Amino acid sequence: MLELQSNVDFTMPFRLLSYMVELLRDRYNNTDKNERERKDFRFPAIISRVLYNGESSWTAINNFKEMFNGYESFGSYLIDFEYILFDINCYLEEELLNTANVISSVFLLDQKKDRQRVIERLRKLANVLKSMNEDITI
Repeated sequence: MLELQSNVDFTMPFRLLSYMVELLRDRYNNTDKNERERKDFRFPAIISRVLYNGESSWTAINNFKEMFNGYESFGSYLIDFEYILFDINCYLEEELLNTANVISSVFLLDQKKDRQRVIERLRKLANVLKSMNEDITI
């Protein structure tokens, strides 16, 4: 699951939980009753990722359990998950250019820069894109 964000959202863990519950509910409701009641029925794994391109640093918590008061006291008894954060502004230009794939190119262009800097990056990316295999996958 991928959530795109341009602003820091301090409710992100709760929002992601809501999305996960809806995905699981959909799977449950669209699975034959006999199959979902079998001992070996399992839900698919859901890995939550947030792609952030905002100007300020991402400061929201990454663990769901930290949204509960006194979560430290309850150990593993609280529901918990952690999401993966891709903050595009944390990547260096050289790092993105050297990776040389479509995603890194989009990250490079999406970083907040002035017009002249974007033009320079487009020129650099032109060479990177020329060298990419036509059969690439994102």
